[in-house]
Amino acid sequence: MQHCFDTDHGPDTDHALLFPERVADIVYRYPDKPALHVGNITYTYRQLWDVSTQIAIMLTGVPGDFCALVAVKSFYSYAAILGIMRSGKCYLPISAEEPANRISKLLRDADCQVILTESEGEHFDDCIGLCVSTLVIPEAISSIDLSDADKLPKLQSIQASSLLFTSGSTGVPKGVITQHQAYAAYLDAASNIFHPCPQDRVSQLAPLTFDFSLHEIGLAWCSGACLYAIDRLDSYNMAQAICKWQISFWSSVPSAWLLLERLGGLQAGKFPSLRVVITGGECMPVALIEKCRAACPNATFFNIYGPTEAAIAMTISSWHEQYLALGEFPLGHLLPGNRLLLVDEQMNAVSDGETGEILLSGIQVAEGYWDQPSSERFVELPGETGLWYRTGDYGVWQRETGLHFRGRQDAQWQVRGYRVEQTEVEKLMCRVAQTPYVAVLARTNEHNLVCALVAFIESSPYTISQIRQRCRQFMPDYMFPQHIFCIELPKNHNLKTDYLALKVKMEQLLEITPIQNEIKKVQKR
Repeated sequence: MQHCFDTDHGPDTDHALLFPERVADIVYRYPDKPALHVGNITYTYRQLWDVSTQIAIMLTGVPGDFCALVAVKSFYSYAAILGIMRSGKCYLPISAEEPANRISKLLRDADCQVILTESEGEHFDDCIGLCVSTLVIPEAISSIDLSDADKLPKLQSIQASSLLFTSGSTGVPKGVITQHQAYAAYLDAASNIFHPCPQDRVSQLAPLTFDFSLHEIGLAWCSGACLYAIDRLDSYNMAQAICKWQISFWSSVPSAWLLLERLGGLQAGKFPSLRVVITGGECMPVALIEKCRAACPNATFFNIYGPTEAAIAMTISSWHEQYLALGEFPLGHLLPGNRLLLVDEQMNAVSDGETGEILLSGIQVAEGYWDQPSSERFVELPGETGLWYRTGDYGVWQRETGLHFRGRQDAQWQVRGYRVEQTEVEKLMCRVAQTPYVAVLARTNEHNLVCALVAFIESSPYTISQIRQRCRQFMPDYMFPQHIFCIELPKNHNLKTDYLALKVKMEQLLEITPIQNEIKKVQKR
């Protein structure tokens, strides 16, 4: 097997400090420094550590390897994340907004026997019908003596630190376990690139059920910085949050910046406090990053890439002016201790500069899905060691700029005999409609063949008729969307375009009644 891209050396996993150990060092050095700002209250590292200690001690007497947490943005939730890990249990965040049947499935899959919450009103025993204990944190730790901290277990690098469920393209939850050594490896590599420091004010915008939240939490607390929790509803006041709290270290999906642009909040020089801006989770439009850079004159911009199965991110790229000519922000180079392969449909390595499916392996990659050992996503390759994760993403490797994203494996269509990439059509339609708010879906017939491409466009200066005319200027006719709708694109809780909701919307908009069908037949005569 040729063309395996890897790094020169990996982290020393036998001596690397794990996340709780890193926080312990920060607490020793900066006990009275602000660690967390949430709910308009600031908490010190000593306060955070003491409550996490009580939670960890309490959990040592609870059976099972997993501990679920109703993940709301509160002091007790953040302390619980640290406390669960310190207890030797695996942290499993759940959202109170999830349907009861989904919560039930997550807990059953993990054989989880305890849920932590900070509110007495949040009990899940009845609604999920499981033998699960609900512990209200303030009550459960009220009598815990900090002097029992010496009874906490010594963590091992191969222990599970978190269990996060990802829906993927099928919508079926799949559990991904991240080991302590994988999380530590990411924090080591990322810290050496982003250089967070004790003076930083770090944003925490991502939902706690999203792996991006561990990126924000880890980089803040392992550097002595203060983490600023931003509620999901407050994300619409992103500009106000940055200015009010003088945020210096910001991480989000590009959609958050797109939303800010739509609200007219990207004035030049508006965010001088920002020195590091990190984006990931979706493609960052070059036109948008230019506006963001003008609004953040003192910031260095980074792009990160990696699925949940690879401990937050495995490649990182910093912005350079040359990327303007490329027309894209590359995904960047591999972090230490990891490997990457680009393969064709027969799982043969492609040549440099050719497009192939991205396969990942190394210290950060999970060992499979929880309770699904035979998943087709994790494979062994002839001549290569270890498991490889098939991302379903396509990419190209360039020596100077690293990995470049080229679309999804499961977003590729055959239209009139032509192979059509969803991302390619969306990119062209962005040019046609002069807006970054574009999503394209394929509609299939009873034979599961693509019968129409459907474009959804938001905030275009053109009418639908004008957009149709402009399509002829930018794309071949087999890529023309047969249906175009100007609507507000639905977003999921991560502020990304919600394609599942959009599919439902598409069927509603294209639904043809029997009477309408007869009218169409008459019109065709």
